[in-house]
Amino acid sequence: MPLSSPAIERQPMHAAGFRHRLLIALTAAIIAGTLLTAVQQVRVVPLILEAERYEHGAHPQGMDGPAGGHDSRAGSALRAVQTAMANLVMACGFAMLLAAATTLRGVRLDGRSGLFWGILGYAVFFVAPAIGLPPELPGAQTAELAARQQGWLLAVGGAASGLAMIGFAASPLIRGFGLVLILAPHLMGAPEAARALGTVPPNLTHAFIVATAVTNALFWLVLGGTFGLLDQRWSP
Repeated sequence: MPLSSPAIERQPMHAAGFRHRLLIALTAAIIAGTLLTAVQQVRVVPLILEAERYEHGAHPQGMDGPAGGHDSRAGSALRAVQTAMANLVMACGFAMLLAAATTLRGVRLDGRSGLFWGILGYAVFFVAPAIGLPPELPGAQTAELAARQQGWLLAVGGAASGLAMIGFAASPLIRGFGLVLILAPHLMGAPEAARALGTVPPNLTHAFIVATAVTNALFWLVLGGTFGLLDQRWSP
C-alpha cells in the first residue's frame, strides 16, 4: 500500500483556506527560523569561528585577546543578524513548499502528521544531499561550488521525486522507479574535491557535521510540528 502520513484529514482546499495556509506557513517559519538561529549561535557558529582561525593559519587561541575586541564584537553581531535573516528567508521558503505540497494533496495536518512531513523535509533537504556532500567548514577540503550545487540539486530532486512516487503511487512499477531516483545521485558519486588537503582538523569537521545534522533535524521537526498544530487550529 502507498505510504501515507498519520492523522491526516483530506478535504477540499479553497482560496480562503490557502490564504490561511500561507499565514500558517509564515508563522511556523518565524518560530522555526528563530529557534534555528538561536541553536546555531550555541552549537554551530563557534565551530565555524574556530575553523576560520585554522583557515587563516592561526591556532584557535592565537587570535584571542583584547586587541580588536570591539571590532570583533561588532562583526559577530552583524554576522548573527545576517544569519538570522537568512534563516528566516530559508524557513519561509521551506514552509511555503510544505504549504504547497499539503495543499496539492488536499490534506489538513495536526501536530503528529506535521512532524511526519517535517521528517520528510529533513530527509529530502538535508540527509539526501549530506550523504555525498556533508556540511563543510571554512578551510575544509571541498569540491568546486558549481559541482556541489549540481550534486545538491540532483540529490534533493531525486529524493523528493522518489519519495513522492513511493508514498503516493499505487503502481509497484512507479514506486520502484521512485527508489531508483532516490539512489541514482548517490550511485553516480559526489563531486571530487578541488583541493588535495584541507586545513581543518578531522575532529572539528566531525563535530560540525554532527552539530549541523542535529540542528537541522530540530529545525524541521519544529517547522513541521508547528505547521501541523497551527493548521489544525487555524484553518477554516
